Amino acid sequence: MDFATGPLGTLLSKLGQLLQDEYNLQKGVKKDIEFVTRELESMRAALRDVGEVPQEQLKEVVKIWARDVRELSYDMEDIVDTFLVRVQGSEPPSKRSVKRFIKKMTSIVSKAKTRHDIGQEIKDIKESVKDVAERRDRYKVDAITPTKTSVDPRITALYTKAASLVGIDEPREELISMLTKEDGMSSAEQRIVSIVGFGGLGKTTLAKAVHDKIKPQFNCTAFVSVSRDPDIIKIFKDMLYELDKNEYMDIHNAALGQQHLTDVVQEFLKNKRYLIVIDDIWDTKPWEMIRLLANKSRNINEWYNVCDAIGTGIGKNPGMDDMRKILLLSYYDLTPQLKTCLLYLSLFPEDCEVIKDRLILRWIAEGFVQQGDVRQSLFEIGQSYFNELLNRSLIQPGDIDEDDMYPLGCRVHDMVLDLICSLSREESFATRLTDDCNQITTYLESKVRRLSIHNTTRPTMNMSKLRSLTINNPAIINSMPPMSCFYLLRVLDLEDCNLKDHPSLDFVGKLFHLRYLSLLNTGYAGDLPREIGKLQFLQTLCFHETDIKEVPLSIFGLRQLMFLLAGDTTRLPTSGLRNLSSLELLVMNMDSANIAEELGHLTQLRVLWVMLRKDKEGRWDESMCRVLLGSLGKLHRIQTLGVRISDDVEVDVEGSIDSLWNLSRLVIYGTSRLPKWIDPTSFLPPILPGHKGNGWMYIGYGLRHCLQQVHLRYLGQWPVAHCLHLMFPLQLIKQQAVHFPLFAIHLCCAIEINDHAYTQIVLVYSIMLSESL
Repeated sequence: MDFATGPLGTLLSKLGQLLQDEYNLQKGVKKDIEFVTRELESMRAALRDVGEVPQEQLKEVVKIWARDVRELSYDMEDIVDTFLVRVQGSEPPSKRSVKRFIKKMTSIVSKAKTRHDIGQEIKDIKESVKDVAERRDRYKVDAITPTKTSVDPRITALYTKAASLVGIDEPREELISMLTKEDGMSSAEQRIVSIVGFGGLGKTTLAKAVHDKIKPQFNCTAFVSVSRDPDIIKIFKDMLYELDKNEYMDIHNAALGQQHLTDVVQEFLKNKRYLIVIDDIWDTKPWEMIRLLANKSRNINEWYNVCDAIGTGIGKNPGMDDMRKILLLSYYDLTPQLKTCLLYLSLFPEDCEVIKDRLILRWIAEGFVQQGDVRQSLFEIGQSYFNELLNRSLIQPGDIDEDDMYPLGCRVHDMVLDLICSLSREESFATRLTDDCNQITTYLESKVRRLSIHNTTRPTMNMSKLRSLTINNPAIINSMPPMSCFYLLRVLDLEDCNLKDHPSLDFVGKLFHLRYLSLLNTGYAGDLPREIGKLQFLQTLCFHETDIKEVPLSIFGLRQLMFLLAGDTTRLPTSGLRNLSSLELLVMNMDSANIAEELGHLTQLRVLWVMLRKDKEGRWDESMCRVLLGSLGKLHRIQTLGVRISDDVEVDVEGSIDSLWNLSRLVIYGTSRLPKWIDPTSFLPPILPGHKGNGWMYIGYGLRHCLQQVHLRYLGQWPVAHCLHLMFPLQLIKQQAVHFPLFAIHLCCAIEINDHAYTQIVLVYSIMLSESL
């Protein structure tokens, strides 16, 4: 699916599916489907052409036509999916023959009625399609092409700055000259230079380069970030600390008011030559407090002129038209899929970090990620979308994974967020519900497809066509209407909502269209309903960081499930796991050899995190680890493998996982010994020279455990490792020298780990393979 065409792509494939004999539709209905398919294919092409034209160049009638076609395609997909649910969905077979016979007869009658109903609905759709097709011809939609602008707005607004970041020397020297050159101004007179531009162009990088180069020329300097929601007291404290770290070492602990801090800053700067960089300024309000930096009226006016140019509200501020055009150039340069994925980020709160995996799994559930190269999984394709948006600076990297140095998530620059919220609102793509937004009308409620609830306690109303619901305000959960009324939901994201006292999740069993269900970090302590097995479209099920103890056997009937993240306290049924043959990611506990054996049938797994533990009776299954190793040897697609051994059990079994040729990340913790199945002389096949993977391994150990000295000698025998991260007590290094004859040690640093009752100094080695080996 892409933003321009809506769900037309997936809808066309589903209409083709309906023509198959197994659905036993009447001949007349099939002809209607064929007609609708042909018309929709041409409309899809027209919509793509419309999507390439900037919004300001489109006539209003064309915008309305495009919106109506998308709405029609959503309605059609809902009808088709409902039909597929009713025809394909089935109850688990009953053991009682009479009950089984009654259910079978009821199912036959129900399916016959369903086929009759969809026949009538297809006829209605056919008439609607005819109407929009006639309007397309009337409005000459097919003749629409983008007009060429005489001047690229980037040239006048940002061209010089954006281009010069390729080589930062020239703009840096220009700024330095503006700040230090004797041009008739008194050396005691303040100089103010502004760097203005879109987020991601490198303004902060440039300012920092200038600051670092001319810093020695000043008595004191400070580099302070303001941000969009400024804390003036913190800003002044940060400034004082930067100006003199020794004198103001404890300034952040001092209870000082705003006026007092202003006086302290003014007094400190008297008779000094100083350089202060104020980064990330958005609003005029902070400058009312920082105006001490411009003690002449002329400079104050100059600052207000700058502030007027960088105000917020890009979707509604007429003064931001040029900036909007500049951002739209980057937006229209995206592929249809990337446009859709970017707009989807409008559902998340401002200034929040969106976890990468959460975002990609939701893209998949929404149908934004389509299978192209059969060698790539949907998640890998989604990851390439994420990387592309990151590379284009349309999203910014969030926190970095310390192990592989890759972003764990992303943030959206406020200006980009303003733009995508504006576009989403104009095209009814996604709706943000907040206290300060206008009341959604009854008509609009019926059209809302994707809803995100932020800082509001106002409940949703009759949003019967809702496909995606994200609750970013946990307080709203108890004032929501029954979830079962959103029967078309495909994405239900309750992450971080407090469900500890929530009595039941029975409503989940009625959301037959669900593709994505997240209860992450909700604290829910009840049971998953048996009816969850009816969710035949479910792709992602996450109840990590909950207190769910047991799950029903019916969960193993979810044949389309690709991502399953169970909680730390959750025990899966001992049989049936092999049925989840589509799983690509699995986080689970394991307490029996039977589960370990069934794991070997999940040959699509790419990521596996497993905790080995005792069973409910507190017994340890001695054969479990041996069987697990045998199963792991069959999972040739595994890229990430994490094994945790709980309950202080020592595990030492013979075996090998040499066949995991795609493995690029291995995490083992909870044991005091290097497992025998890690052969230092033959393991790490993906790290062979020429391999395209990350080529690194991480072995982590709990604070009470460490590698023995003999194992450290084995580690030095790995001739093929590119990067190996170890963590072990500093005392071990003092007792005996550790030599790695085949490695060049590039980084060695000591860190301290505190764990309340236990403190330990550890040494962290980052060992890189020498280029000459």
